[in-house]
Amino acid sequence: MDATVGVGDHMGIADDAAAPTSTLRRHGHRGTALIHPAGIRDRGGPIAKIPLGMRILMALVIGVSVPEGLALLFGPTEWYTMIWGWSLTPMTARFTAGLYLTVALGFIMTWRDDTWESGRIPLAMLWVFALIALASATVLIATGNGGTSGPIVVLDRPFTWVWFVLYIASAVGGFYYHLVHPRMALGKATSPAA
Repeated sequence: MDATVGVGDHMGIADDAAAPTSTLRRHGHRGTALIHPAGIRDRGGPIAKIPLGMRILMALVIGVSVPEGLALLFGPTEWYTMIWGWSLTPMTARFTAGLYLTVALGFIMTWRDDTWESGRIPLAMLWVFALIALASATVLIATGNGGTSGPIVVLDRPFTWVWFVLYIASAVGGFYYHLVHPRMALGKATSPAA
């Protein structure tokens, strides 16, 4: 049996008897697509499966973003001080809720589709937003964190620190699965040892 078929088998890719042994095909609800032996899309075909680490990241984002987004969208303004690290107006709370719920919806759709490729846009949204928010908060804290009525980022709120941890995980994990993981997987598949 060809080694590339074994690589594809564990990713849910079936060998196509009519194709050369180095070509794998994915049979699914969207028809047949060419798949590189590492699972990276080849000639427009989707990657076969979502890696476990990315699935954990998506579950974390969905699990936090949906309740947080719904609380910011529909909750009373009194909740903002409990669930957010700085003062929010009702408009900024609803704007943030829209972004949270959009990214969560993107990951729910990716989970359902079960392909890495369908997660590219929500992954990009996740890590870019988290990185910008982290950088902004860090610069603000480093430059005195002062506003006209006190600190802008309220560091004595427990959720502020949860927010930092979640945004660091989102930025690092999103960047990794959006840009680094596909290149590493492709490199393994094209190396002479593969």
